[in-house]
Amino acid sequence: MAYTQSDIDDLKRAIATGALRVEYTNEGGGKKTEFRSLQEMKEILADMEREVNPPTTSVSSGIIYPQYGRGYL
Repeated sequence: MAYTQSDIDDLKRAIATGALRVEYTNEGGGKKTEFRSLQEMKEILADMEREVNPPTTSVSSGIIYPQYGRGYL
């Protein structure tokens, strides 16, 4: 399933109010989900956020420049 920022916002609102049931509103109609626990909601929220806003990583070139001089031997 492709998550949207709207899905994330809906889940965050439910977590803030303590509700275990969330109704997602999207273009294709509504969807209701009932969670077993707050922990489950937080885990799914983290997955959703990773999918919608993937972390950016910088890639190192992998080049190492040797240094010579006093104190390096």
